[in-house]
Amino acid sequence: MEFYVDNEIKFTDETPPYEWQWNEFAIGWHEIKVVAYKNERTAEDEMDVMVFIW
Repeated sequence: MEFYVDNEIKFTDETPPYEWQWNEFAIGWHEIKVVAYKNERTAEDEMDVMVFIW
């Protein structure tokens, strides 16, 4: 599972449960996207979020 913020890869997790903790400074609207791979198939989802991380 790949985790992206604003189309920049932030973390890759290969072991379930797939998770990532956003722990860097961010304020404002951002797009979070995840991409999953299994065999030769991919699936992805994205969401716009308002973030206030100090």
